[in-house]
Amino acid sequence: MQKGAKRKKRRIPRRLETEPLLEAIWELRFEGDPAAGGALPGILYEKIKAEGREAKIEALPLGSVPRNMRDAQDQFRYAPTSALRYNNYTILISDRIAALSVVRPYPGWSEYAEHIFELVQWLQDSGMIKNIEQASVRYLDFFECGPHDIFKKLRVGIHIGDLKVGPGPLTLQLNIARGGFDGTINIANPTSVAFEGQVRQGLVTGVQVSWKSSGDENFWKTFPDKLSAAKKTCHEVFFELLTEETVRDHKPIYED
Repeated sequence: MQKGAKRKKRRIPRRLETEPLLEAIWELRFEGDPAAGGALPGILYEKIKAEGREAKIEALPLGSVPRNMRDAQDQFRYAPTSALRYNNYTILISDRIAALSVVRPYPGWSEYAEHIFELVQWLQDSGMIKNIEQASVRYLDFFECGPHDIFKKLRVGIHIGDLKVGPGPLTLQLNIARGGFDGTINIANPTSVAFEGQVRQGLVTGVQVSWKSSGDENFWKTFPDKLSAAKKTCHEVFFELLTEETVRDHKPIYED
């Protein structure tokens, strides 16, 4: 490419027919009623039942750890203490977070977003959510490959001083800013993943996009637009990671 020439903008697929997604997670962090961690699972369970769905409440290990001890450690402060599972969705709850996870087979953004909006309405109705801190969308994807194939799957080039990092095992976390959002990219290869009754080895990518509350009442008013923009940003960043070969191998579907 000649100096000063512009790189041709890549066309981004709407989705991949061969779906690499492992899990999508929407999360809300907040300051809430001290009783939220104990009360919200029961409240949400009744809401799910009222929609005609079967759900199961599960107490997670951190549920037995007192809040003051969890708050004292960064890795536990926003960790869930309870889970409600229905279909391939899981609602994760503590006194500081509410999250909605969906695992493969991924139903698509339209259905997933409907479940997010439904959960948001239930949380608002509960009266237990006080001050919003931030919201985020995260996607985890899996690509089956050998430990030395990472540079065939991803558009990655790393130099440390005069050292060029070559093919091989790699764990990487990168913080980014894009379109008014904070973002995090995680890459881990090799990783063992269990799904479809098998344990597989390969590459896992994680792309998370988040936005903080401005501290006023506009958070919920702007939430639908922010959520849509965050998902779009997540989608764009994810496809920027992939080589053209990887996209082709997963049968891209473009807009008409």
